[in-house]
Amino acid sequence: MGRLHPWRGFLRRGAAPLLLALCSVAAAQKPVVQKPIVVVSFQPLYDVVARVAGEAAQVERAAPLGASPHTFDPTVRDIARLRGADLAVMAGLGADAWLEKYVRASGSRAQVLKLGERLTFARLRSGRGTDPHWWLDASLMAQAARVVGAQLA
Repeated sequence: MGRLHPWRGFLRRGAAPLLLALCSVAAAQKPVVQKPIVVVSFQPLYDVVARVAGEAAQVERAAPLGASPHTFDPTVRDIARLRGADLAVMAGLGADAWLEKYVRASGSRAQVLKLGERLTFARLRSGRGTDPHWWLDASLMAQAARVVGAQLA
């Protein structure tokens, strides 16, 4: 009969303890915690959400840097990216209505946070409705930061 390969004996004698040791090391490692994915409609809101979230969430822009929330038209790839979102943050009040539509179209189960609907606005003297460009007001952005923080907590 032919001679046994030198590794064969090791595999017979040492494979089981080695496998048990490797499994116990793998089991002792901490599980990887996946950060929630937060998609934000456009830059000014992205800046606030990213600062509030810090390292606790992966924050992404739906519209690329410099794109207008009024005219942005997402590509199929942009919509597919929305599918993995856990939270979608938008200005609301009609400024970026496309985001909610495309979150739903992507099949995502992301919660949609419309910040404009959660803020307290000062009454306008002219009697007109609320300006949908609320992100240009620092006090409203501060309110938005608190709303986002509460949502992420």
